[in-house]
Amino acid sequence: MTQPTRPPGRYDEKQALPRPVLIAGAVLLLALLTLASYLAFARAQGDRIDVGVTAYEVLGDSSISISFEVAKPRGSVAVCLLQALDRASEVVGEASVRVAAVEERVTTTQVLATSGRAATGTAIGCRREPTPEQQRP
Repeated sequence: MTQPTRPPGRYDEKQALPRPVLIAGAVLLLALLTLASYLAFARAQGDRIDVGVTAYEVLGDSSISISFEVAKPRGSVAVCLLQALDRASEVVGEASVRVAAVEERVTTTQVLATSGRAATGTAIGCRREPTPEQQRP
């Protein structure tokens, strides 16, 4: 059996897009995705707060001194979570410390009370404290 032929121009046959149009569309889509990713990354980095422990000293069975450095946007206030850990890596002390200096890099020391002898002190991370204008409803 033979397939009946259709009269030309009577039925719309689906035609593929030309290869250059497909390539241009893919390149344009890739460029837009790259731009959107960069803008999202740049926005997230603007509010980034880095923290690192520079030193710690076990003061006894009930306290530890932790020195840490905070890198934050100029003029912002950071709230950092510090922890004291024992030899089994259990938390024996914890404190939230407010760092409100004008400088971008701040080194500060905090003494934490502990429920047992600490073996190390760590800085878990920091978050940006909202300004009074941001807290208004």
